[in-house]
Amino acid sequence: MSTDVLSTPAGDEPAADGLAGFHRQSLTWEPATEPAGAERTRVTVPLDYRDPAGRTIEIAVARQPAGDPANRIGVLMIAPDDPGNRGIPLLGQLVGSLPAEVLDRFDLVAFDHRFSGDSHPIEVDWTPEERLWVFHRPQSLDAEIRFQSKVAAKVADVALDLLPYASTRNVARDMDVIRAALGVETVSYLGWSYGTYLGAVYSQLFGGRTDRVVLDSVLSPDWPWRGLFLNVAASTEAAVRRWCQWAAARDGDLRLGADAAEVRARYDELLERAGTEPLAVPGLPMPLDRFALEFFTVVMLTTDRTYPLLGAVLKAAVHGEPLPGPSVGELMGLVNQRQDSTPAGQLAILCGESSWPRDLDRYEAEMASVATELPFIGRTLATVKAGAFWPTSPVEPLTEIGPGNTARSVLLVQSEADIFTRAVGAWRLRELLPDNSRLVLAADTACHKLFPFGGHPVVNELVTRYLVTGELPEKDVTVDNHQELA
Repeated sequence: MSTDVLSTPAGDEPAADGLAGFHRQSLTWEPATEPAGAERTRVTVPLDYRDPAGRTIEIAVARQPAGDPANRIGVLMIAPDDPGNRGIPLLGQLVGSLPAEVLDRFDLVAFDHRFSGDSHPIEVDWTPEERLWVFHRPQSLDAEIRFQSKVAAKVADVALDLLPYASTRNVARDMDVIRAALGVETVSYLGWSYGTYLGAVYSQLFGGRTDRVVLDSVLSPDWPWRGLFLNVAASTEAAVRRWCQWAAARDGDLRLGADAAEVRARYDELLERAGTEPLAVPGLPMPLDRFALEFFTVVMLTTDRTYPLLGAVLKAAVHGEPLPGPSVGELMGLVNQRQDSTPAGQLAILCGESSWPRDLDRYEAEMASVATELPFIGRTLATVKAGAFWPTSPVEPLTEIGPGNTARSVLLVQSEADIFTRAVGAWRLRELLPDNSRLVLAADTACHKLFPFGGHPVVNELVTRYLVTGELPEKDVTVDNHQELA
């Protein structure tokens, strides 16, 4: 057990009166259950940074010390990859995935962001359907209004007093308190998906306190948050088309169609059947209704590596052949990852940080407009969501990324065919940070969370070199897909 006592360096965002005590708090570290050698602590932060003398909450933090203390560079802070997802479990995943050079040179520090995981979580008794509110399929606009308004009301019933303080800006401020409480003047940062937006906001507010910043699977700062839903609708449609081309090239094995159009027709037929009566897929422990088939498809389109798994599921559904046992285990493992989350924490940011349209007719019009162009889940993501019924309004505006950003350097990492974060988001952030960022793009690649989980050797080498040396590539880099798709 060890105790760290900290100091407060200067930063970009003016320090609110009363934060000095938070920055200098004494931390008590205790052994974590995993990974081996990790420690855990709790950091106290203001609930409302406008009133630091008021109510406080605690943020759960874990760290894995650098493997080579003599050559330690500093702290690499790891952010949650989705609002509501826990950040601390990423520590164990990274210890098993990051290159040794990174593990040796950095203390890895992860945290559960406010109102999620072990950080003052908002606890709601969710039904399985409500947990997946993002992908809930609308039977009609009226039915979806009832469903999504109930989702919003369930959060409000237990946490109305907390909701005004759920924002990316406040999570970034919590990060800076953690930084100060660790006794360091600057931190390096690694974030994926939502973590890229959080990293961009942190670099805008506290750029002088950043060292090396890696943003992987980039969300455009223009998307929070309804814009994200509409962009995912477009990217999933493109992913289905891409997978159908892949499946057609393997028709000898899958027998789903000799060309992409035939495969798509077969898939759409399965969706229609599942909507009438759940599909019994030999080998799966439960039948697949339409919602489950759509959701499983989205999960399996996340990366090129799970394209064969989707093929195996559809082959079993169409031809009645048992799904191999390893495929069943892989599929259930992918789906169960969603259980390690706090849906209310996700809702609090996605619905409360920026205002959603309150005009319900607008949702109906947008559902109709995407029905033909984006037939897979366009209507699902364009329909009304809980944000339209959110009981609180944003306390402050979204952070404008770009002008005035003083981060020393930012490395953007993106796969061209990412299903959850379209590549246009990475190009947009690159445009907003023209002087202090570079982009590494994996061409014709589907992989959400590319470094290090995608296993792309060139991407891993480029990012590792940046983290170890602190030097950005001289120019943007495009690399080929390292896997054979057809």
